[in-house]
Amino acid sequence: MNCEGVPIGIISYQCGNVLSIRNALAAVGVSEVRIIESPQDLDRVTKIILPGVGAFDSACLALKAAGLFQALQEFLLNDGNKALGVCLGMQILCASSEEGKEAGLGVVKGSVKVLNASKQHKTPHVGWNTVKLKSDDPILEGLGSEQDFYFLHSYHVVLNRETKCLGITEHGHSITAMLRSRNIWGVQFHPEKSQSSGLRLLSNFVRHA
Repeated sequence: MNCEGVPIGIISYQCGNVLSIRNALAAVGVSEVRIIESPQDLDRVTKIILPGVGAFDSACLALKAAGLFQALQEFLLNDGNKALGVCLGMQILCASSEEGKEAGLGVVKGSVKVLNASKQHKTPHVGWNTVKLKSDDPILEGLGSEQDFYFLHSYHVVLNRETKCLGITEHGHSITAMLRSRNIWGVQFHPEKSQSSGLRLLSNFVRHA
């Protein structure tokens, strides 16, 4: 899985584990990683990963504080660019969340809802879970019909018909685990923590998306 020579940007805004993503990209042969901390940095790449850990409002406000919110919207609306949102990074691609009051980036048609908790299925949803892959897509090459990935979240994305669901998982109810909207992909799980299946997905994003 050699991806040498492909520049990948990682959005750094104090709400994601940039080092873990960078290490995972190195593991699949990415030799050129650019840390994106300002709008000007986005001019240096055409493919980015948007990580996210924490709360919806905090992430949106952090992007605004860094001057990246509007710049990211413009980047993502350009079909010549490609992006992968990870966990909270996928959720803030949507317009709104039950978790807070801030507006999200609004580039993916869907909304973010709280997970339904029960005695058998507690929140947050933490640990390994099987994702059933629903569609053929370049980012899924070599992953088969289902794979296990590592999750850590209390909210999930509910899609409308304009956004393609690539995979679902179950935690008391069906959860969108992977999505695609034009040039944008999103995963609710953490590929950087998902061992070989996560590394394969990251390699596919770099090489084939």
